[in-house]
Amino acid sequence: MAVAQSYSTVSRSLHLKLHAVNDALIPTGAMASVSGTPYDFLQPMTVESRIKEGMTTTADGDGMKKAAMVKDGGSGRVLELERVATSMGHIYGLCLETQGFPDAVNHPKLPSHIVNAGKTYKHSMLYKFSF
Repeated sequence: MAVAQSYSTVSRSLHLKLHAVNDALIPTGAMASVSGTPYDFLQPMTVESRIKEGMTTTADGDGMKKAAMVKDGGSGRVLELERVATSMGHIYGLCLETQGFPDAVNHPKLPSHIVNAGKTYKHSMLYKFSF
């Protein structure tokens, strides 16, 4: 997002809503408060401040929803990601992947992402860049 190559991805500010995961980083099926935990990206903060904590997953219902916001403080560029998928992974560095819940088949309360024969799978996401 920055023009100069000297900028580091971990200096970007990231804003996410998160879903509870167990020690193996698998969603538990429950929504839990992440306030004050290593997974707290409810307010924008640098990736560097949380990079050692590993993967996070988001969820907030059906339809096109805001999933993440990444801001480069140096250039002022902003990336917003909207998605239909019920979940999103955040991997070391900065890789935002929209998806269904990884363990949804084991949690009846989570939306299913099984596609039966003859059915069509549709997945939408929107990346918005601004200055």
